[in-house]
Amino acid sequence: IGDMPADTQTRLLRVLADGEFYRVGGHTPVKVDVRIIAATHQNLETLVQAGKFREDLFHRLNVIRIHIPRMSDRREDIPTLAKHFLSRAAQELAVEPKLLKAETEEYLKHLPWPGNVRQLENTCRWITVMASGREVHISDLPPEL
Repeated sequence: IGDMPADTQTRLLRVLADGEFYRVGGHTPVKVDVRIIAATHQNLETLVQAGKFREDLFHRLNVIRIHIPRMSDRREDIPTLAKHFLSRAAQELAVEPKLLKAETEEYLKHLPWPGNVRQLENTCRWITVMASGREVHISDLPPEL
């Protein structure tokens, strides 16, 4: 939502305020009753102060705020999340789930994870396909880590 262009912000605000919109090329309004769940990695307050995000839209969207810390701020969750993603990837591919060795879990906990949870999920998919054995050693991890 933080990357939304100004004209789109205006249109979204109008839909939320009026409960209706016009289809492209349409002449009659379409009534809607919607709730919006928005996410951003940017600080919207800073964008509002800089004039890059509409303050009225910010207040309209900022009803219930949930802050999810970066992976690097919750390293203790990494083994649990990795096990979940490995299990899910194995289920999708109809294979046995891979098991992380203790030293591999520790290694994963100390990586920077700039891509956050999505990067961990992709890493677990990669492991499921590429790691040769059932137990995952540090040497089995993707080289870019």
